[in-house]
Amino acid sequence: MARKKKPPVGVRRLGASECKSHFLAVLRDVRKHGREVVITHRGEEVARLVPSAPRRKGSSFGIFKGRYPPAGRAIAEINFADDWKAVEENWDALFK
Repeated sequence: MARKKKPPVGVRRLGASECKSHFLAVLRDVRKHGREVVITHRGEEVARLVPSAPRRKGSSFGIFKGRYPPAGRAIAEINFADDWKAVEENWDALFK
């Protein structure tokens, strides 16, 4: 009979039924402590619950800064026909 592979130190092992009964608490534990959980069924490892990559924190304010309208121009000052004409005139240089 093959030996069961032990998980690394710091990894928690849970049976499937226990995991099912306390799933939200297990998720909170993984999030809070960043510790992996191995889920077993009848002693055999079937799944691993691992913490996700940390989310980038910060504001989305200013993500479009400098895109359009060009910096320093108010919406009322933009003439789309003139802008399109400039694109048409420089098409080859822009999209080489």
